[in-house]
Amino acid sequence: MGSAIHHMTDFRRWREQCGFTIAQAGEAVGLTKQMASFLDRGWNGRHTPCQPRQSTRKLMMAAALGLDIEPWTLEVAKKKGPVGPNPGA
Repeated sequence: MGSAIHHMTDFRRWREQCGFTIAQAGEAVGLTKQMASFLDRGWNGRHTPCQPRQSTRKLMMAAALGLDIEPWTLEVAKKKGPVGPNPGA
């Protein structure tokens, strides 16, 4: 019987250093639990290697530094009347 060598991904190392579960790690950086799980093990459901994108890595750094990052609030424009390609037709 051979033993498999398990490589610890950067995402898993970050997650464990921060003390997050997979779900908490995903929430901290705006990922689904499934995507966080893929990054945690280093491959997706099709067994293709995957790594966090640069934007995710930036959020990982912010979380590791203890910064509580909230999304920028978008203002919704108030529109009057019907909306669509031909509102007056």
